[in-house]
Amino acid sequence: MVLGGAFGCASATAPGREPEPVESHTSAPAQTGNDAVATAQATRPSDDADDALIASIQKGPYDPFEPVNRSFFALNRGIDYVLLDPFTTAYEFVVPVEGRRAIRRVFRNLSSARTLANDLLQLEFRDAIVTTARFAINTTLGLGGLFDPAANFGLQRHESDFGETLALAGIGAGPYLVLPLLGPTTVRDSLGSAVDGFLQPQFWLLGPGSRLLLDSGDGLSLRDEHKQDLRHLRESSVDYYAALRSAYLLDREGEIRERVEKREAAPLSAGPLPAGVDTPPASEPTPSAPAKAEGVDQANTGPVPPDVGAQASQSPTPGP
Repeated sequence: MVLGGAFGCASATAPGREPEPVESHTSAPAQTGNDAVATAQATRPSDDADDALIASIQKGPYDPFEPVNRSFFALNRGIDYVLLDPFTTAYEFVVPVEGRRAIRRVFRNLSSARTLANDLLQLEFRDAIVTTARFAINTTLGLGGLFDPAANFGLQRHESDFGETLALAGIGAGPYLVLPLLGPTTVRDSLGSAVDGFLQPQFWLLGPGSRLLLDSGDGLSLRDEHKQDLRHLRESSVDYYAALRSAYLLDREGEIRERVEKREAAPLSAGPLPAGVDTPPASEPTPSAPAKAEGVDQANTGPVPPDVGAQASQSPTPGP
């Protein structure tokens, strides 16, 4: 399987079956404590698509085209053996480790356009700001992305793709697929990958054929990164096709779950701002101590602020 599938970069997971009904949305007696908090989180309107997603990705692999997929899988393995593995070996021999990492950073910097577009589609505006800032800093100070100075400013890299955007909208992954040359995917993510391809600068600079060699923006550097993982998986598995399918789907499930949990936590807490970004000033002053009840002995409550004392001196003193 080729680069797009190096087990899980732009992958998908959720089977495309109908989601099971979510019981947490039904009416229930009033609860207190932690149960009440959990119920309040489960009944937020924005959770509808997320619940459908979680219900779908908890099911087993949905692979109705397995005979055809296995044929394409065997074809891709043959292409790997004859063409891509020798290229990867030569690439590792010619380019030193630090050089390969720098090349990987360049392509990931170019993929910022795809990430930014999907951040906006997912209404993740904080992530969109971070993506924009990272691209500006790494393109200038980082010499086109060869280096990653943005990380030193606390702007950590993240990825976002159109398949993930569709998943967060509640669209099921559909059947598992293995595409010639492009490797494992699903119906939903194959569509997402096609849309993401138009957002990659190398698509417009090098043409559509560049996806066969530079899929997901990493190309040979991606194969180099996952080469040992794939080799260990192949040597330790009885059925390499089934093992790779599970690894691919589980990896995608983890990506989508992480995004879902982030979305669920967002309404409750805005989270910390990236380093270097000042926290906006509070719009309201810190509330003062509650006023003392009338008739309280001031000798037992310590000194009284001058303004409070002035008001007290104008009122009659209560009798003993």
